Amino acid sequence: MPIPDDEMARLCSERFGQALDPERRAAMAALLDALARANLSLLGALDPRAEPGGHAALLRRARREG
Repeated sequence: MPIPDDEMARLCSERFGQALDPERRAAMAALLDALARANLSLLGALDPRAEPGGHAALLRRARREG
């Protein structure tokens, strides 16, 4: 679900001290939307016996290794 621009501007202002330009807000909103969709897909594939550590470990590894 895409983040509306006014919400993205508010979030950017809170985090960065400014709203950032519309192009950067749109890019960040698209990235966050893609991450949310990927996360939902990932959750469906994880073995419930691996939780809660499996999901967190996978995300940590992805963050470190790109």
